[in-house]
Amino acid sequence: MAMAMGLARARLRTAARRVVLCAIAAMTAAAILTGCASPAARPAGPPVAATAQQAGFPVVIDCLGHADVRPPEIVLTCADYGDRLGRLHWASWAASAAFGSGTEWIHYCVPDCAESRTWNTFPVRMVLSRPEPWPGHRGRSYFTRLTEIYTGTRPRYQVPHGASLPQTRTWGLVPWTQP
Repeated sequence: MAMAMGLARARLRTAARRVVLCAIAAMTAAAILTGCASPAARPAGPPVAATAQQAGFPVVIDCLGHADVRPPEIVLTCADYGDRLGRLHWASWAASAAFGSGTEWIHYCVPDCAESRTWNTFPVRMVLSRPEPWPGHRGRSYFTRLTEIYTGTRPRYQVPHGASLPQTRTWGLVPWTQP
């Protein structure tokens, strides 16, 4: 019985991985077919953070209220800056979605956050999606969802001995304002 349950769990994990990989392939194909992933569709120059003034493109809004198109970094946990995405490279940035890759830095607070100097890094791919109107900024929009896909080792729930996080993780993004 235990062996059958283990086999069922393994099949479920395999099916979930297939669904995620199919979704990634479909999003990548859609980006390529619409031309947004081609070099000609990207602004000239290196993929550096741009101001929110680039017309037509949704922005990502960080904890300080800065809005960027193609930001070089996204902070995921604003209270302690303990989880962030950096070294971001954007393959495409369109009105409906953006695709990129980078590194996630997670501060492991063992024995506690004040004493710990341990940061673990994980390679990720990212999808920004679900743009919505940006309140108070007429004609502008911002991405409301960030999905990260781990491409290698994954972080653990209860550092350092807990189960690994799932292959994908989705964050809700909100239009932060300065305090």
